[in-house]
Amino acid sequence: MAGFILLAGAWLAQYLGRSMLVWAVNEGMPSPRKLAALTRLILFFVAVVVAADHLDFARSVFLASFIILVGGAVLAASLAIGLGARTEVQRYLEQRGDRQSSNEESIWSHL
Repeated sequence: MAGFILLAGAWLAQYLGRSMLVWAVNEGMPSPRKLAALTRLILFFVAVVVAADHLDFARSVFLASFIILVGGAVLAASLAIGLGARTEVQRYLEQRGDRQSSNEESIWSHL
């Protein structure tokens, strides 16, 4: 069963990596091959973690490394988006405040 999990993970990684490549090229994103390779790597790593968990092989080591890597990736993405889009968020909040002050008292004004 663990072999089947790895095989399915490899197939899914290739499929979604190719989809990421096509999407990134169509959107004109920089370095689409790197994005596709990163997608393949992440998905295959998830498949390895699931297969190791199924075999009870170094369960805590794989699970801890998976949690650390995913948590680090989420933290890095949230910081990048937060710092990179600070001005857009500030502009949105200012426009929202202007709209609310110009409108009459609504039932949602307490939010």
